[in-house]
Amino acid sequence: KPFVGLGLNYTAFFEGRMAGHELKIKASFGLAAHLGADWALDDKRAVRFDLRYIDIDSDVTLDGAPIGTVEIDPLVAGISYVMKF
Repeated sequence: KPFVGLGLNYTAFFEGRMAGHELKIKASFGLAAHLGADWALDDKRAVRFDLRYIDIDSDVTLDGAPIGTVEIDPLVAGISYVMKF
């Protein structure tokens, strides 16, 4: 049973320190896509294979000065056991 999903992603980052300097990565909104299939084992159980893509582009500052944009665009593969209740 194949499926496709498209949505909106919100990513927030924790503030950090690096060698005594303050590094901030701004929160990001982006697209998220989900593609996969469920392989039925019986009426209540299945194995799910899926891929997820998340678009994350955020502005970065070091000690308050802009230093550029970071692009973190993960492609996540998964295998799950699904059980219907």
